[in-house]
Amino acid sequence: MNAPLQRVLREAFPLVLSAIFLLAAANAGEKRVGGDGGAIAQAIAGAAPGDTIIIEAGTYKFPGVEMKQQAKDNPITVKGEGKVVLDLGGASKSGITVNAGTGITIANLEICNLNGQHNAAIKFTGGANNNVAEDCITHACGKQGGPGAGIYFKGAHHNIVRRCTSYDNYTGISFIAGD
Repeated sequence: MNAPLQRVLREAFPLVLSAIFLLAAANAGEKRVGGDGGAIAQAIAGAAPGDTIIIEAGTYKFPGVEMKQQAKDNPITVKGEGKVVLDLGGASKSGITVNAGTGITIANLEICNLNGQHNAAIKFTGGANNNVAEDCITHACGKQGGPGAGIYFKGAHHNIVRRCTSYDNYTGISFIAGD
């Protein structure tokens, strides 16, 4: 290899390497999922502080998931891109349960078809504080299998519900021992 080419490569290499690291850092924490409900549940359960889980448009048979992450200082966001429907298929398990988690935002999701008592499409419980549910739709929850709710809070404080719609549920939005 000739000397001028070696010099150019030697000088350009650090710049190319820096650009690669900058691009990787810009996309760090953003995870796009789709395909099937199981993969979506795994991505949500495995989210780390600072992650944004983007669910691609579609209707998914969803097995439900529990989140316990502590992310107050570096929030986790789970959001739909376009119209996202998470269909619980009549299961007697809540859709997304935030159990003692903090700093979690659930946005732009439609969650439906839940049966069973004391379950909800979106459930905040066990000290789940400082979380947000926004632009979500919940329906057909708890109608046949006993009391269930669209969005349910129990022992959860300082949470925000913003622009959510809840209809055709046993209970729309329920607060028990929380604010």
